[in-house]
Amino acid sequence: MMTTSFIFDKVMKCSNVRALSGPTMYKFLCIMLLVISTMPSRGIAQMEPRMEIQIQQEQDQVIFEFFIRDTIFFFLNKRTPLGISSLLVNDSKRKPIWSIQLVKPDASGAVKKITYGVVPEGFHQHEPAVGPAPNLEHKGQYEVWASWGGGAGGRVVFIYEGK
Repeated sequence: MMTTSFIFDKVMKCSNVRALSGPTMYKFLCIMLLVISTMPSRGIAQMEPRMEIQIQQEQDQVIFEFFIRDTIFFFLNKRTPLGISSLLVNDSKRKPIWSIQLVKPDASGAVKKITYGVVPEGFHQHEPAVGPAPNLEHKGQYEVWASWGGGAGGRVVFIYEGK
């Protein structure tokens, strides 16, 4: 795994770089820092970008939206809608109460927005095996897990504010 300090050490061992001094060295280091910081985060550390699950509670509906956040340059992040392939909702005791999964594993059927209890086209409900998703309890705490194609995913906990 390549790290920023590893790259910096390799660059500093180069004889031409050792000859640099003062403002020239400062400019060189700024350029190197810029180049390294603009590399995709996955390129340096082989890390997946972060998945975010946004929860909207409108009337008595809970809507889950999925995004991927990737660092572009230091503190600048890119937030892109993401289609997911599976969703799991657990109650406060971590017992699954609703679980759905994309029937075909290709990305064409993945969805970026799901309403609790509504099985999107191309998905299959696994929990409960029969019948609709159970009603959420007012002020109940729930845990949501979502994943996309590669198996990576995200998790969020929320309190249900509906009736």
